[in-house]
Amino acid sequence: MPRSPADGKHLARYDDAWEAVNQLIREGGSWSEFERNCFYLAAGDGAFVNCSAASGLDFIDDGRALAIVDLDRDGDLDLVLKNRSGPQLRVLRNDTPRANRSLAFFLEGIKPSSRDAIGARVTLRLGGRVATKTVTCGHLFLSQSSRWLYFGLGKADRADEVEVRWPSGRRQAFKDVPAGRRYRLVEGAELKGEPFASPGDPAPPPAAGFAAEGAHGPEPEAGGGRRELWLLAEGPLPEVAVKTLAGQALKISSLRGQAALVNFFSRRCAPCDREIRDWAGREELVRKLGLKIVLLSVDGADPEAMEAARAYLQERRAPFLAAAADDRALAAYGMLIHQIARWPVNFVVPTSLLIGFDGQLAKIYQGTVDWDRLVDDVVRLHQTVDRRRLALPFPGVFYSGQPPRDYFHLGLGYWERGLLDLAIGALERGLQQRPLDADLAYNIGVLHLGQGELEPAAAAFKRAIASDADFADAYSNLGVALAQGGDFEGALKQFQEAQRLRPGYSEPLLNEAGVHTQRGDWEKALAIYEQVRAAEPFLADVHKRLGEVYHHRGEELRAVESFQEALRLEPQDAEARSNLAVVLAGLGKFPEARKELEQVIGGHPKHAAAHNNLGLVLQAMGEMEAAGASFRRALELKPGLAEAALNLARWLLRQDKAEEARGVLDDYLKRHPEHPAVRALRDKIRDRR
Repeated sequence: MPRSPADGKHLARYDDAWEAVNQLIREGGSWSEFERNCFYLAAGDGAFVNCSAASGLDFIDDGRALAIVDLDRDGDLDLVLKNRSGPQLRVLRNDTPRANRSLAFFLEGIKPSSRDAIGARVTLRLGGRVATKTVTCGHLFLSQSSRWLYFGLGKADRADEVEVRWPSGRRQAFKDVPAGRRYRLVEGAELKGEPFASPGDPAPPPAAGFAAEGAHGPEPEAGGGRRELWLLAEGPLPEVAVKTLAGQALKISSLRGQAALVNFFSRRCAPCDREIRDWAGREELVRKLGLKIVLLSVDGADPEAMEAARAYLQERRAPFLAAAADDRALAAYGMLIHQIARWPVNFVVPTSLLIGFDGQLAKIYQGTVDWDRLVDDVVRLHQTVDRRRLALPFPGVFYSGQPPRDYFHLGLGYWERGLLDLAIGALERGLQQRPLDADLAYNIGVLHLGQGELEPAAAAFKRAIASDADFADAYSNLGVALAQGGDFEGALKQFQEAQRLRPGYSEPLLNEAGVHTQRGDWEKALAIYEQVRAAEPFLADVHKRLGEVYHHRGEELRAVESFQEALRLEPQDAEARSNLAVVLAGLGKFPEARKELEQVIGGHPKHAAAHNNLGLVLQAMGEMEAAGASFRRALELKPGLAEAALNLARWLLRQDKAEEARGVLDDYLKRHPEHPAVRALRDKIRDRR
């Protein structure tokens, strides 16, 4: 595992590394993939023997937690393993043949001890040997083992003495305690025991009336795997539109007033085909059930794919509403299912969603849906049924009310898939649930800021600060929003507050330096960048920014060195490589500049600034036609790039195409009427007439 900075400083590369790890995990990556579990057996002399392979416990799963419990109450301990990868849960019953004996104790304290007797110690004495165990809470990582304390007695048929020391200070001792029994002890009372179950017997069933309705799903089907999940809390559907095969826009989230089943299918999926044919033959039953079935093809949303889907469904006489899901819809629904069920994020067909009368997602099916089960589920939607009884596979009591939907991670999931509007919507839902959650407000601000929406971004950052006055990142990003809006003084105050809260934090320092460069105060910017470089020499961004400052100061050789160092640390940084090319061109090294820019465009074909800079280099090398094409491409990619409009206009003037040049500038001024350089060149061309 990575070590945090020894001096307590806040290093950007350390934060970035953790964010990269966490994103990898959210996308289904592994912490410790292909590392087998280890199992060690106590040899009795203080040493341990590695029995991993012999025990059969050396699974290659990405294990996260382990709990120890006597599931079948037969006197030996069984294991429950929780994994991040599949299978997510393994229950391992210990059926090892044995001739030895054991006994177990379950303690219940009375005041002033806690009821769970946490901290109570049981000491067992047998023939001069002593063993002690303590009742603990939070026994292992991310897990709690059974509170039963087990002792092995070997061949002995009883313990000489069992002593209990309670957290209250009370002491109890019992002589000649028979083996082969489970004992319950209330503090101050006598031992009460019952024999262990016979080895291999099934675990006792739960008490009558505690079985959770809907706890047992269908068996996996051959060749696919089938599972289903009732939602514990409401599940709002993503606001994405699909196109019906008749060419109309449809939002699944608009299906309200009746139960609906949305089925994702493919023409190339045999289970999908069986399912659709089955439903098509039950049209009258579907109508009587009050169920609306919507079939969504995952085979593409282009006209050819939609026509193929229409023909496919007509052949099967499927009388249901049908549409085609594009990549955006599949990404949104795939992420929704992944966040709710923790199933793989990639879409699997067939998948079906049961929608309640309120338009909310009620249940998810992966694999084909059993018709009788579907009928039962739709009937449940008509009834007043506690959803917790349907969703949970075990009984229990909620002491904190209905658990809320986790909109925070749903929003992050949408964000990572590039669904920014859905991400903002999910985070805002979360903020409605938890109005004082600073992280929700902050991430809403970051999303708005990334889209250039400065006012809502600033409002969100201020809300985060109102909830957490020590939120350094919120101050820093609030400063960025203010600076982009032209409030440099206000921005500097926010950056300074972020630095006060987190000394050595590079991000607000870099942002402050950025404000100084915007104001033309190169000396202040240079001092800050050099300060950050001394603290974080492996931060590519600071070398890139230093290169820009050196370039503006006319120190071109130092600028080249800085850009090259930035690229050594981050070879894919298109901005650094494009800026390096500009400096090389200024030094007259046009072939080298051209090579750098072509490398940028090869990896980032829509990088407008690189196309614009390549045009300048080609123009300097006398390749005029290619230069003009580069300027045009830059302006196509980014119509608001003033440099591209100016360069194309000047290039056209050199070609004696003054009218076309004026047209380029006029088009730009329609979008940005106050740009001084563009307006000045346009006026100059007009005056020539």
